[in-house]
Amino acid sequence: MILHLSPQAPLALRLVADATLFTHIAAGVAGLVSGAVAMAARKGGRLHRRAGGVFVVSMLTMATIGGAVAALFPTRLSVVVAVLTLYLVTTGWRTLRRPDGTPAAFDRAATVVAASVALAAPSPLPCRSMPRPATWC
Repeated sequence: MILHLSPQAPLALRLVADATLFTHIAAGVAGLVSGAVAMAARKGGRLHRRAGGVFVVSMLTMATIGGAVAALFPTRLSVVVAVLTLYLVTTGWRTLRRPDGTPAAFDRAATVVAASVALAAPSPLPCRSMPRPATWC
């Protein structure tokens, strides 16, 4: 979904929208490339760790922008996907950073938030038969 602005919109607003879209796309591409590098590199090696760090930052950037912009549109399923992406990337990164491997209060809270968002989202399958505009389709 592309953020459409009126040609009469202020130049500053159009520049911000373009920069946001560019950053979202660039972060997604960086996530794909760094994820592939991290998977191909020797586990635990310097390249693997650096590529993994780039992957985490780029995915968090991409999902944050995507979720924030998606919340402005009537289609809410992308917000659910963004929240779940943030949850998976954050908890995956935190798993590596916790010395004892046990979940902290943040991890438990993140699980409750992600599960609540996922359970609140209806299945996208019936959306094909729903008249437009449908809230979750």
